[in-house]
Amino acid sequence: MVKEKKTDFRKILPVAAVAFLTAVRFYLGIKTPVYLQADAAMDDFLYIQYAAHILEGKWLGDFSALVLLKTAAPALLLAMNYVLGISYPVSMAVGYILAAFLFSLAICRLSGSRKLAAALYLFLLYSPGMFHEENVQKVYRGGYIVIFTLLALGAVIGQFAARNRDCKREAFLWSLLGCISLPIFYYLKEDSVWILPFVCVGTACTVAGLWKSRHTHKGFRFAAALAPLLALGCVTVGYKMLNYHCYGEYAITDRSGTYCKEVMSDLLQVDDGKGYRDLGVWVTRNMVHTAAKHSKTLEGLMPYVEQSWNAWCGENEAPGDFYIWAFRGAVELSGAYGSGGAYVDSCYRKIHEELEQAFESGALKRWEGRVYMSSTARGFTAEELADYYKGRFPGALKLLAAYQENATTSQEARGLSDNLALMSNITMTHFRWGGTNGNYYKGDELIVKIENKIVRLYQKTGFAFFWAGLAGCGVLLLQVLAKLVRHEKAGRQGDTLLVVLGLAGSCLLLIAAVTWFCNFLPDRKVYDYLCAAIPLMETVKAVGVYYLVCAAGRFWKKYRMPVPAEVPGEC
Repeated sequence: MVKEKKTDFRKILPVAAVAFLTAVRFYLGIKTPVYLQADAAMDDFLYIQYAAHILEGKWLGDFSALVLLKTAAPALLLAMNYVLGISYPVSMAVGYILAAFLFSLAICRLSGSRKLAAALYLFLLYSPGMFHEENVQKVYRGGYIVIFTLLALGAVIGQFAARNRDCKREAFLWSLLGCISLPIFYYLKEDSVWILPFVCVGTACTVAGLWKSRHTHKGFRFAAALAPLLALGCVTVGYKMLNYHCYGEYAITDRSGTYCKEVMSDLLQVDDGKGYRDLGVWVTRNMVHTAAKHSKTLEGLMPYVEQSWNAWCGENEAPGDFYIWAFRGAVELSGAYGSGGAYVDSCYRKIHEELEQAFESGALKRWEGRVYMSSTARGFTAEELADYYKGRFPGALKLLAAYQENATTSQEARGLSDNLALMSNITMTHFRWGGTNGNYYKGDELIVKIENKIVRLYQKTGFAFFWAGLAGCGVLLLQVLAKLVRHEKAGRQGDTLLVVLGLAGSCLLLIAAVTWFCNFLPDRKVYDYLCAAIPLMETVKAVGVYYLVCAAGRFWKKYRMPVPAEVPGEC
C-alpha cells in the first residue's frame, strides 16, 4: 500500500494567511475613492494633459510655460495604463503589492530569513503611506514614487545579495528590474538625486564582491550590476534629445540644465542690502528690482514681472519657490514662449550674462556666508541653518515615525466639468461630483473608515516600533562588531547591517533635503513630500524589531530558570 502524505498545515496556513491579507489589501486599493483635482493646473491636471498629448503623439504638447515644467514619467505611466486598459486605482494596488513583494524578496535573499521577509511584506502592505490621500487618492505622483522607490532599491539590494551566488538568471532578473525602475523613479520628480548615493554605493559593493569571487561569468555579472546606472544615463540623454527635437531645449526641465535655472540662481543670491525678514521668502520683490537695475533685458520684463507676481501673490512677497512660477509667468506674458524654446533660453541667457557681469564688476553684490543646497532654493547662513534644523528636523522624524499627518478621505472633485471628464477618461475612474449619486458613495465611506482604522493602528504603535527598531539595529550592530572582534566573517548579518545603514542614511538625507525646501510649508505638506522616506523608515524598523526579538529569544533560552521535576506524592 502507498502511504498518503499528510498535509502539513503549519506550512500552508502562514502562506494562506499572507495570500488572504494580500487579497484584502488589493480589494481596499481598487475601492479607495479617487480625488480628482482638475483645478490643479500645475500639478494633478498637468500630468493628465501631458498624458493626453502623449496618447495623441504630440509628446508634452505645444510649447508653452507648462511644457518642460515637470518631469514626464508620471504622465507616461498614466498613458501606458490607458493603452493597457488599467484604471488608476488598479495600477496603484497592483504596483504597490508587486513592489512590496519584490523588495521583501530582496531582503529575504539578503538576510536569509523568510520570517523577516514575510513580516516586512505585511508591514509594508498595510503601510499608512499608501492609504494617504496625497499618494493614492490624488492623481499625482506620490504613489508612484513610493512604488518605484521600493523597486529601484530592491533591485540594488537583490543584486548585492546575489553577488556571492554564481547564478546568471538571478543577476539578470535583478538587473532588469533596476534598468526599468531606476530611470522611471528618477524622472517621477525633479529632485530624485537623493537615491543615487545608495544606488552607487550599493553597486560599488556588489562590484567589489564580484571582483573577489570565483564566479565563472564575471564579465556578465559586472555588466548586470552596472546596467541600471547605464540605463539611467541612456534614458537621460534620450529624454534630453527628445525635448531638444520638440522644443529646442536640451534639458529635462527648464529648472535644470537651462539658463532659466541660472537666472533663478542669480536672483537668489542678490544682496539688496535689506536682508531676509522671513525664512519662508526666498526672493523678495526688492531683490528682483535691484537685479533689474543691472540688466536691461530684465528691466524690460519688469512690467510683466509685476503683473505675474501680483497674480500669484497679490501685494505680498512670494513664499518659497513661488518666485520661479511668477517669473515664468512673466516670460509667458511677454510673448517669448510663442517663439519657441531656443528663443526663451536666449532671453534667460541675456539676463544671466548681464547679472553675472554685474556680480563680477562688484556693481551687484552677492549674499555672503550662505550655503545653497540647490541652485533654485534659498540659502541659509550657518546660524540660520542650525536654528532651523534644531526645530524642524526632529519634527519631521516624528511625522514619519507616527504617521501624524496621514489620512484617507472622500472628497468631491474640483474643477471644470470638461477637465474632470478628461481626468476621469484618462484614469478610468469615477469621481464624486456635487453630492450626486449619494447611494454610490456609501461604499466609499466604508472603505475610508476601514483604511483610517488601519492608519490609526499604525499611528498608535508608531513610536513604540520606532524605538524598538532602533534598539534592534543597535543589537545587530553589536553582533556584527562581536564577530569582527573574533576575526569571523560578518556574513549575512554584516550585509543586512550595511543595507540598513544605507536605507537609514538615505532616509535622513531625504528628510534633510525636504525640510530645507519646505521651510515655507506646513507639516502636512512636509509629510506629503516625504512619501519616499516612509518605506525606508519602515524597513529599518522591521529589520530592527526582528533582530531584537531574535536576541530576546536567545537570551530567554540561555538564562531561563529550569523547571523542577515533579516529585511523586507531592501536591
